Amino acid sequence: MDYPGLWVAPALGKQAFDHPANVVAKLARGYLEGEDGQGFATRLRRMVEGLEAHVKPDVVLIDSRAGLHETVAANLLHLSAEVFLFAVDLPATWEGYRYLLSHLAQLAQPGDESAPRAPDWRERFHMVQARSSMREEDKRRFASRAFHVWIDTLYDELSPDEPSDEPVGATPAFTFDEFDTDAPHWPLSVLRSDHFEALDPMVELASIGENAIRESFGELFEGLSRCLAMLEEGTS
Repeated sequence: MDYPGLWVAPALGKQAFDHPANVVAKLARGYLEGEDGQGFATRLRRMVEGLEAHVKPDVVLIDSRAGLHETVAANLLHLSAEVFLFAVDLPATWEGYRYLLSHLAQLAQPGDESAPRAPDWRERFHMVQARSSMREEDKRRFASRAFHVWIDTLYDELSPDEPSDEPVGATPAFTFDEFDTDAPHWPLSVLRSDHFEALDPMVELASIGENAIRESFGELFEGLSRCLAMLEEGTS
């Protein structure tokens, strides 16, 4: 059965609201391996697949927690999803992403070159510049800082004497120029807006006009639409 509209599966619900003292302990147990031997990532995927089978949505959006945590790793790597990495242009943000992406870089080691090339999970990552001014110089500065994190972590290293022409059948190196607008480190921007600084969406969302939403999130929406179109082409 199809359910029209927007459906939300909250991380916490009525039981947590009624018994707040139990929440932290239950969260801690949630990350432990279950009696069936399944870890958190496997259980998360099983839950999402169960919700998809029940609701049959066109698109699933997951708002992952921030920070360096098992929950984040599960969302990034175990759901075969398009991943949007939100960042504010601050030194602490880039340092955190350097830690995270350096850890993920261990998964990017080359494998059997004779095997068919599977889609590279790094291709599904996209930077998002949060609280952007939308000035071109700010976007280029953000892109430059993102590039230096990616070049140190997820992009393949090219030696100075490496030929520019790839041999026939070789897997191309996963890397991009600093200001390549098609690169995953080049950001989609979300405009800083007073409308959304202290917004309570449960109460005030209806008072925000469509123009204000599109002004702040229009570029992100366009990026999401492009990803969905590419996914549809890949499955057609």
